[in-house]
Amino acid sequence: MRNFFISIISIYFILLICIGQVGCGQMAAPMGGPRDSLPPVLVKSNPINEQLNFKETKIVLEFDEYVQLDNAFQNMIVSPLPKRQPVVESKLRVVTVRLRDSLDANTTYTIDFGKSIKDVNEGNIAQNLKYVFSTGNYLDSLTLYGKVLNAETGKPDSTYIVVLHLNSEDSAVIKEFPRYYTPLNKDGVFKFERLPAAEYSIYAMKDEGGQRKYLSNSQAFAFYDERVNTTTQTDSIYLFAYIEPDAETDEEQDDIFSNISNQNKSKEKEAALKNFLVINTNVAGGKQDLLEPLVLESKQAPFKTVDTSKIVLYGADSTPVKGVRFELDTNMTKVTLRNNWIPDHSYYLILDSTFATDTLNMSLKQNDTLSFYSKKESEYGLVRLRFKNLALDKNPILQFISNNKVVYEKTLTGPEFFAKLFQPSEYELRLVYDENKNGKWDPGNFFGEKRQPEKVYAIPVKAAVRANWECELDIEL
Repeated sequence: MRNFFISIISIYFILLICIGQVGCGQMAAPMGGPRDSLPPVLVKSNPINEQLNFKETKIVLEFDEYVQLDNAFQNMIVSPLPKRQPVVESKLRVVTVRLRDSLDANTTYTIDFGKSIKDVNEGNIAQNLKYVFSTGNYLDSLTLYGKVLNAETGKPDSTYIVVLHLNSEDSAVIKEFPRYYTPLNKDGVFKFERLPAAEYSIYAMKDEGGQRKYLSNSQAFAFYDERVNTTTQTDSIYLFAYIEPDAETDEEQDDIFSNISNQNKSKEKEAALKNFLVINTNVAGGKQDLLEPLVLESKQAPFKTVDTSKIVLYGADSTPVKGVRFELDTNMTKVTLRNNWIPDHSYYLILDSTFATDTLNMSLKQNDTLSFYSKKESEYGLVRLRFKNLALDKNPILQFISNNKVVYEKTLTGPEFFAKLFQPSEYELRLVYDENKNGKWDPGNFFGEKRQPEKVYAIPVKAAVRANWECELDIEL
């Protein structure tokens, strides 16, 4: 009987334990947890960071968690620039750097790891990690800083690098690797640290192929007018990047009206003989743009003969329109009809079948007529811009930018710009300081003239032009 009670009590306790385990299972915390957002932390280095009288060939860095390398060759910068890049390896919590180049005496070296080291699990990057050492008995501490702007747009561009050359010869930027180089941050700002007392030539360029050299005049490039002395240079350095003019495609600059139309897709209406002619009426919504010409364009081959006297434009009263101007382009593919269009007006364009033939001896089979209306003034916006502190002595050209293209520009002769009819859109604005007064922005020239590009100021406000609305802005420069 005693054994029976002992068995009953044992079963009872076993059931309690099972029930408790089930309850505990139901109350357990869910698997996982908060995402690890902390970057790896350097806990020890051998030799120590900022080591003086450095004579080693190997550097060992130990972190607080497992780490991995991410394209160390591209992301890591060694300054001064060695002839042979060091070998970098990672294993568990350790990163090892093996120096393959002989070190200069009494020189401060910096290894900027950039984005090359990150943790294994979440890919958190060890930001701003730099290892510094000196082969002498002190660490250099001088700095140079500044900003790189695209000279044609006046905006920063973070895709450049800035290089420092000890050699003062112009050819050094082509033939030699720089002593130092650095990338730019997102705002186009650069900063050199741990520099010795010295004079440098300073350049900026698109680093094509990772060569850190000026390879061709199709490469974006900037230069500073003077040698920079690290002991006396305390102001911010501005570099204005450009591309040599003979490397750019020379495109014929259209006038104000065709520039504006670049942002809008023109509607094309084909003439009776579809394989011969396209009549481009710059129509938006079925109406002729008041600011645009009418263009007759050959369909397959250039024109061989054109007789504009056989092209007649009629108004709503069925009388020929006076003052129409015709232009034939140099490629013999377009006939442009310019006219002062009357708003909200009907027009008829009559083409004689013999007005043109192309080099395939094709022409219209019969006379053709195109009927259309012009747009209303209310379909445009009014623009009035008032500038404060405008440097008129620098011959400023105001540019309107849409989709990264100049769609309208005008030289300002006073502090105000006014346009009664303007294409509705949102525009970026900038000023070109056309100091040589040739009506356009001019790039620089380093080899030969040592001429800086003309400066451009990117206006920080946009012009939002709406139909039947006034866009008025006061802009302080």
